[in-house]
Parts: sequence; structure tokens; C-alpha cells
Amino acid sequence: MRRKMWMKRCALTWCLALSLAMSSVSVCYGEKESSQEGEQTKEQSGNQEENRIEITDEKSFLEFAEKCKYDSASLGLTVSLMADLDLAGEDFDGIPYFCGLFEGNGHQITNIRIHPKGSNYGLFRYVGETGQIKDLYVEGEVTPSGSQENIGGIAGVNYGTIENCSFKGMVSGINAVGAVTGFNKGTGKILSCSSDAVVLATNFTGGITGKNEGYISECVSKSSINTEELEPTLDLGGVDLSSFNFAQNVVNRNDMGGIAGTSNGLIQDCKNEGSIGYKHTGYNVGGIAGSQSGIILTSTNEGKVYGRKDVGGIVGQAEPYVESEYLEDKVQQTKDDINRLSNTVNNISATMSSTSAELKQYAENLNAQYQASLDQLSGNLGTLTDAAQGNTEAQGYVDNINAAMDNIHSIQSSGGELTEEQTEAIQNNLGIINDNLGSLQGTYSGDAASQEDFSNQISNQLQQKDRSQEIQDFNAMATTIDNGMQSITSNMKSAVNQMNHIADSLSDDINAVTGDEEIIEDISSLETAENTDGVVSGCINRGEVNGDLNVGGIAGTMNIEYDGDPEFDLNLRESTNVRLRSTVNGVMIHCQNYGSVLAKKNCTGGIVGLQELGFIYDCESYGLVSADAGNYLGGIAGNSAGAIEKSYSLCTISGTDYVGGICGNGYTVKDSISVSDIDSSGERLGSIAGYLEEEGTVRGNLFVSEDMHGIDNISYAGAADRVSYEEIMDREDIPAGFHCVTITFETEEGVLAKKEIPYGGNLTEKDFPKVPEKDGCYVEWPEEKDLKDIRKNLSVTAEYASWVESVASEEQTEDGKPILLAVGEFYGNTKLEMKETEGPQGLDTEAVLAYAYTWTLKSDREKEFETIEAHLAIPSGAERTVVWIQTDGNWKEVESTVDGSYLVAEIPFGTAFAVTTMPEAKNPYLYVGAAAGIVLIILLVLWRTRKKRAAKKKKAADKE
Repeated sequence: MRRKMWMKRCALTWCLALSLAMSSVSVCYGEKESSQEGEQTKEQSGNQEENRIEITDEKSFLEFAEKCKYDSASLGLTVSLMADLDLAGEDFDGIPYFCGLFEGNGHQITNIRIHPKGSNYGLFRYVGETGQIKDLYVEGEVTPSGSQENIGGIAGVNYGTIENCSFKGMVSGINAVGAVTGFNKGTGKILSCSSDAVVLATNFTGGITGKNEGYISECVSKSSINTEELEPTLDLGGVDLSSFNFAQNVVNRNDMGGIAGTSNGLIQDCKNEGSIGYKHTGYNVGGIAGSQSGIILTSTNEGKVYGRKDVGGIVGQAEPYVESEYLEDKVQQTKDDINRLSNTVNNISATMSSTSAELKQYAENLNAQYQASLDQLSGNLGTLTDAAQGNTEAQGYVDNINAAMDNIHSIQSSGGELTEEQTEAIQNNLGIINDNLGSLQGTYSGDAASQEDFSNQISNQLQQKDRSQEIQDFNAMATTIDNGMQSITSNMKSAVNQMNHIADSLSDDINAVTGDEEIIEDISSLETAENTDGVVSGCINRGEVNGDLNVGGIAGTMNIEYDGDPEFDLNLRESTNVRLRSTVNGVMIHCQNYGSVLAKKNCTGGIVGLQELGFIYDCESYGLVSADAGNYLGGIAGNSAGAIEKSYSLCTISGTDYVGGICGNGYTVKDSISVSDIDSSGERLGSIAGYLEEEGTVRGNLFVSEDMHGIDNISYAGAADRVSYEEIMDREDIPAGFHCVTITFETEEGVLAKKEIPYGGNLTEKDFPKVPEKDGCYVEWPEEKDLKDIRKNLSVTAEYASWVESVASEEQTEDGKPILLAVGEFYGNTKLEMKETEGPQGLDTEAVLAYAYTWTLKSDREKEFETIEAHLAIPSGAERTVVWIQTDGNWKEVESTVDGSYLVAEIPFGTAFAVTTMPEAKNPYLYVGAAAGIVLIILLVLWRTRKKRAAKKKKAADKE
């Protein structure tokens, strides 16, 4: 009975195994195929490891590019560029795919002209994960049409390494456009590269890369990023214009930076020197990255940054690292939980399948042993049949045995797994065989001993040897099933727990959406800065930052951008019932700003314009912070809902309402110091903060000011205390920037020089640097009175002004013309002053003095002249005029020419001049000419008379 029970279990297990067979086979086949592909790739790589080609001319380069249309053609290949290449006039649209080593060897590839239709274009369209591009300099244009995504000067899409490469020229597209690469993927590295290009795109535009998910280090950009005004080119096809958000859909530019348009990777030790953006145009504009949620370390911006909103010297939009952003992310997490549950169930199936396979093997062993015994019995039945001939009794036993054997064969050949009834029938027939063999033994006519040996041999085969193996196989089957069931039970418990977790998570999400609980947790701190993304550290901005809204010396905004409208800011003060559950980390640490931060509207800060999330720590602000007609301005943050700690402000802040030395409007401010000048006549003003939220924390802040108190013009002990500058400087933790003030000399071309002077010191004109000359212009500096008792960092800007080409005297002729016009190059405020003097003496009695003057040029700046071009008015009705100058007390006549109603003469600077008139002189040559004319007429008359007489005489002679 026990044997029947195990056979029944075996049959059921086989059925379960068959039901899972197809899925198990397909999985195994996929793994085998993948493994074979990997081995093939490895073998291919090994075979090509030593491959190397050298490119010496344009032809070999183009042939190589054509071969790279097959993705593995360059696998393990080293390409060495041995000469400069000029691709002018060549039909070249980029190297399609490269995954080897390309050695530029410092050579140039110039005049590339890549203008196809489509996306993913550059000198290399794709650089594979094993690809390396080194020491290459490229010049030309990559300006495709069509979809225009992932466009770069060196590579469209980079999965590999681009090192010590440079691009100069123009790159343009729509999305993800950069001077070096369009898209730097997570495995991509861009090392020690540079650019000097014009880069134009609508979204994700960068001086090195448009999008960065990988690593960028020690790169320098001098490129101009979207510095041209964007003209609307969208064909609306008669659609109602009012249905469009023009800021988003027509003339908008988003995410542009000196190094990357957007980055969630790592940018380190990079520098931007180029200009970025266009005034009042564009969102998320930064000196290093337009937007970033990764890490930016020790990078510097020196270029000017312009934009509409979210504009920063380092980052336009500093998005914090976010865990589980939208509720959709929670749904995705639930899907992941379900996938894990599915994997658990698959493990149960795998365990059952494995158990079934083992049970099947044991059952097959049992069946084989039964079959072997039956085969041996069948072989011996022939002998038994022969021996039973003539013996009716023996023949009956043999017939019973044959019938039982036929029954067993019939049951085994029916197909499928054995049922319980079939198994029992086999066992009954085996019993019949065994019983008939025993009865048959007594009917043999031969030797009794031989008969007994024969019978025992067969009986033992069935009863001893086979039965022993059966018992072993049955025990093994029992053990296998017990182990399998334990594993299945364990996995089922895990599945139940996972299903409970899914239910709990879904319940939490429903409560989050419909309830009022806080569902955004800001975990920004020094500790989290070391281990997560969303960090900007050790960066310096020296360039001017100019925008309309949310403008900062380091970052325009520290916030999460959820809405499709770039004009929208997520306000976490007023709205917590949003469809998200997040923990966020955004840290601004050890950053410094020296550039001017200029805005039109609200939220302007020396470090951050709008800080909705995150943590600002140990940052320094030294540049001008100003808004034409805006509120919420601060030396560190304009409007802050996050935390500011141990930060320093020494700058001038000029705005309307909510203006503070550290923040205009704040939440948590600790251990910060302000030596800033507040320039405002509005409300909510303070040397630490214009206003602080009641729920926030404020402590340990100090300020220096003679006319402004700490918070909303009230000082608070232990929170916002007034101290002297000397007390500040006695502290050990004061940064070097507080020991002096820095004067930055600039022109419209950029920074000329910097000079440090003591706090409260003066700046004289001799301290001004020499400004490069510009044709037709001179340089104007601010008035010296503005540079006394300097207690803040200043940017002093030299402006180029056009020379004044002529200066007129106030003295005029009777008909209203200036008597003297001095022509030359004069300062704008130059005046011509004249005074009447005595003219030349002892002149011809017919000469008449028209006028005589001494003169000089007056200006607040001296300029040396040797001579001037003097235009002197001709007296009305004068027949002849003469110009005189006085030198060494004597008057002498000088040459002059007539220009309309003026005489033009060169006069030494400051020399007195005079103009006289003379009657027209009688010219003797006129009489001589008239006499000569009369004589000529007389001679002509005599000649003609003589000729007529001669003709008459000849005529008379002819008649005769």
C-alpha cells in the first residue's frame, strides 16, 4: 500500500513537471543564446586586439569611415592619424560607429561640413563604450536638419572616452547639442577637452555637451551658447495663436550652460569663459550647467550669463537629488514589488520543477528495474513453455503467467502517466506471476534441485533484488518531495509578506494624495552631501549674471521642476497636498561669487535667487546684487525656504522690498555674517534678513552696519547681533575675502584687472589699469568721488565713448555762424573758449581786420594737441580774406583753403589767430592779355584783307 501511495505521488508530480516544461525550456534557451553571443564577442575582440591602421590622407580617412557603418568593424582596432586632414568639398556625414582607439596625435581635421537630415551627428556619430578618441582637433560645422537631436562637434552620442580633444566652429540643432558631444551617456567620459564655437539649440545646449549623464573633468569652454536672438520660425498653419504658450512652444530656450546644458552626472574642475544666453530669453541658464541634479565640483565661470528665469553663475536650476518623486514613481515601486512577487512565484515553480525532475528520475529508475525483471522473465518463459508441454497443470500456470505479462505490457503501452488504478493493476499482475511461478515449480518432471534453483532464481529477481532498489528509490523520492515542499512553503510565506507590503504601500499612497500630511522631506545636510547627488561644491563665479526672475551668483533656483510651464515654480510653503512623496537632498557648499547679479524682478541672491529646497553651507558672496523693480533680494539667497548656515556676505544689495544682507525672506539662518550695504527705501529690510518665517530657526548671526538692524530692522540677541568690523575680523573663522575689498575693473569686453585694498580704503585714478584702445573711442571711468571710503567689493566699469569730432565757439558772425570750428578728437564735455585780442599791426592800408582771438579747449580731462584743424568763418561781403597766426609776438600769414563759407587752416594749439579782408588787386597781366588779343585781331584782319587782294589779282590775270 505504501508503494501505491508513492507511485501515485510520482504520477502527480510528473503531471506538474509537464505543465511547467515549456516555460523552463524557453528560459534555458535564452540564457544559452546570450552566453554564446558573449563568447563570440569576446573571441572577436581577442582576434582584433592587435589590429592597427594609419590614416595619412583624406582618402584613407573616408574609406575608414565607410567601414565603420558596421558596428563591430572597429572593435579592438587602433586608428592612428598621421597627418592633418582637410575635408573641404568631401561628401562626409560623420563616422557612423566607433568602439576602438582613435589616436589623433595632435593633428587637425578641418573643414568638416556635416549637414544631413536627422539626429546623432558629429565627426563620430556614436562612440561605443570601449571607444576612445584622443588628442584630436576638429574644425568645421555640424548643422543637420530634421529632428536634430544629440548633435556634437566631436561626437553625437558618447558612451566611451573623449580625451584632450578640441572643437572650433559651429554646432546647431534642437535637443542635446554641444560643442564636443551632444549626449554624454552614463559610461561616457570627457577629459581635458576644449571648445571655441558658436552653439545654437532650443533645449539642452552646452559648451562641452548638451546632456551629461557621465563624467566631465578639466574641460574649458570659450564657446558662445545661444547668444543670438531666437526668431520664431514655427509654421502655425492658421492655428489660433492664443492657444499657444509662446514662452514654452515658440521662442523658448531651455537648459543651457557653459559646460553642459543639463547634467545628472559628475562635472569636476571645469571652466567656462564664453558668453551664455540672450537677454530676457531662456530658462535654466548657468555658467557651468543649465540644470543639474548630479554633482558639480570645483568649477569656475568667468563668462557673462543671460536669461529670462532661473539664471545662475554656475547652475540655472539646481535640482536636488530626489527619491520617489511623483506618485507615478510610487506606482513604479509597486510594480517593482509585484515583479519581486512574480520572481518569488517563479522560484516556487522552479523548485517544483526541480523536485518533479528528480522524482521523475527515481520513477524512471523503478520502471526500468521492473522492465528488466520482466524482460528476463519473458526470456525464461520460453523454457517454461517447452517444459510444460504435455503437462496440463504446468501449461495452465504458464498461461496464467503469459496473460499477466500481456496485461502489464498493455497497461505500460497505454501512454501518459500511470493512474492509481493502473499502478494497482500492475502490482496485481506481478502477484499473479509470482504465485503461478511458485505453483509451477512442483509440476516439473526433472531434477528437483534444478527445478528449485530455476524457480528461486526468478523469484529472487522479483522479490529481493528489485524490491531492495525500489525501497531505495522510494525513500529518495520521499526526501526530495519533503525538501521541495519546505522550499515551496518558505517562498510562499515570502510571497504573502510581499503582497502585504504592496497593500500597505498602496494604502500610504492613497493617504498621501488625499490627506494633509507632509510628503516632502528635505534631508539636505553636510552628511548627505558626501554620499548623494544634488551637490554643488567648491565652485566660483566671476562673471556677470543677468536675468529677469530667480537670478543667483551660483544658482538661479534650488527647486524641483515638475510643471511643463517653465514660468511655474513649485511653492512648497503653500502646497503640500501634491501628487508626490519625496525625500530630497540639495546642497550648495563652499561656493563663492564675485560677479554682479542683476535682475529685473523678484528673487535675486548673491548665491541663490530662489531656494525652495536644500542647504546652503559655507558660501561667500562679494558681488553686487540688484533688481530694477524687484522684491526678495539677499546677499546669500533672495527668497529661501531651506537652510542657510555659516555663510558670508560682503556686498551691496539694491532692491525694493524684502531685502536682507543674508536673505530677503528666509526660514532657517544660522551662524552667518553680513557686512553688506542695503540700498532700499522699501519695507522688510534687514542686515541679516528682511523677514524670517516664524516656524524657522535663527541663531548666531552677526552683522556690521551703521544704519540698519538685523531682521526687519530689529536686532535680536543671540540671533541677529550688531558688531563692529574689528570684532568680525578678530574671529578665527572669517574668510580671506573679508580682510579686504576687491575692486574689479571691467569693460564691455570683460574683466581688465582686479585690485585689493583695505576695508574702508580709497581708490585713486592712478590705480586704474590701462584700457585697450578702440578706434574712434576713448575710455570713461566713474567719477573719483564714488571711490572713497570703500567698504564693499566693487566692479568699476570703463565705458567706451565716441570722440567728439568738432567743437564750436559760442562767438558767432552777424549771420549766426560760429566764428571758429575746431575739428579733431575731443572728449564729450570739451568746450571752446575764446577772447578777443588785437590783430596784426602795420598792415597794407587797404587791408581790413575782420576779427582776432585767443582761444583754448576746456575739459575735465587733459589731452595734448600740437595743431588743430581750424574752420574760420568768412566775413560777409568780403572780397578776399587772409588768415594770420601769432608766434613769438609776431603775426604771420598762413595758407588756407576755402570750404563753403569757411577758411580751413592748420593752427598750432593755443595760438592766437586773425582774419583780414583785402580789396581785389588790379592784375597787370589782365591788360597785357587784352592788348595781345587786340593785336591778334588786327593781324587776323590784315591777313584776310591781303588774301582777298591776292585772289582778285589772280582772277584778273586769268581773264587776260
